[in-house]
Amino acid sequence: RPGESAENAEAFPSPESSSAPEAPCPADEGTLDGVPASALVLNGFPFLKAGERPFSQRGRLVVSNVPQGASEDDLRRFFIKFGRLAEACVDSDKREGVVRLETSALAEIARTELDAAEPQGPRVRVRRARHSAALSVGNLSPCVSNELLAEAFGRFGEVERSIVAVEASGSASGGSRASGRGRLEFTSTEEASRAAEACRDGVFLLTACLRPVMVEPFKQLDEEEGVPEASLPRTLHYYKERSKAPRFATPGTLEFEFAARCRALDEMERLHVQQVERGVQRARERLEAEMETAYHAFQITAVCVDRVRRREEMRRLDEERRRHMDAQR
Repeated sequence: RPGESAENAEAFPSPESSSAPEAPCPADEGTLDGVPASALVLNGFPFLKAGERPFSQRGRLVVSNVPQGASEDDLRRFFIKFGRLAEACVDSDKREGVVRLETSALAEIARTELDAAEPQGPRVRVRRARHSAALSVGNLSPCVSNELLAEAFGRFGEVERSIVAVEASGSASGGSRASGRGRLEFTSTEEASRAAEACRDGVFLLTACLRPVMVEPFKQLDEEEGVPEASLPRTLHYYKERSKAPRFATPGTLEFEFAARCRALDEMERLHVQQVERGVQRARERLEAEMETAYHAFQITAVCVDRVRRREEMRRLDEERRRHMDAQR
């Protein structure tokens, strides 16, 4: 728990300005309050997933409602059980802190155990930090793998993680179909912005398939905590909506009529979206067929041009040989 001796907390740099290299941690100093560090730290297991790099942004946690006067050392002590930290800073004005653990698994364990803890006074909230350098990649060919995606975008900077999403029916080794979408995580927002801008201004192809990748910022949703009842603001709109309990509307009533009309509009929107998607799919298939025909025509033209070039080269060599023979006579 954070020490109670800190009285004046100074403002620390924001998470974006903090350096990523590993920083010393009290867990490395042997003991803490007389307890050996080996008995406190989860250092017997790597907790490192395949393809994950240590101290990446996936290990970042945001600590809100930090006790008044807490320091960076207090924050480190609060997370000492979960290993070394590459980042630990406290904003005393916002009463918020950010830490970076070695792996995403350790960050999830820490979040589960420490969320809603009460080191001093009000409860401390711990949640996963939003990845500020994540990109969503679309329009991927079925032949694109995680490794190819990382290699292709490595020209824009260091890629921490690259994933090609597959359908939830099974694993990629079991023959699942790729969804055509993926996710990239860079080490910095500058690298991610550079990649997104280059793909927006240019035509970036990953394979022989003439299907350019589409890149946009990744929209991360919080599906862990959701919206707790206590977090909803008690406004007039809240009390108006919550004045009635969940129910099925009674046929013949006014609310049933308007709810049915709303559902009809939703169904109309769904049908229009499906119609547009089918039209786009047909247009894409026609375009791919045209590209295949044009590619074959280009190959035939290239073969013909090469044949003419070889013929001209043979004719030139024959003329030079004849001139050489005439000169010898």
